[in-house]
Amino acid sequence: MAEQSPRYVTSCPVGCDAPLVATAIGVIALAGGLFGWLLSYATLWQRALLVVAAMCLITPGLITDSIGLGLLAVVAVVQLLDRRRAAESAVRA
Repeated sequence: MAEQSPRYVTSCPVGCDAPLVATAIGVIALAGGLFGWLLSYATLWQRALLVVAAMCLITPGLITDSIGLGLLAVVAVVQLLDRRRAAESAVRA
């Protein structure tokens, strides 16, 4: 049986899959920032926040992951509120 190299063994409080999940979310945020679409059309400032969030999520670390998730949440909430406002104005019209 082959032994694992110590440099690949990580200890994290959430679990060892947390960096993989954060990186996958970061790649989704990067795609949203580059293509201009996450939950709806992304404005320029939303695209910039998505790219910064992606870089934070791809970089390993609890602090950078928290910052990245926070920025991603801001963009997602704003887009959801915009979609809700658009749906309500379409019903009224």
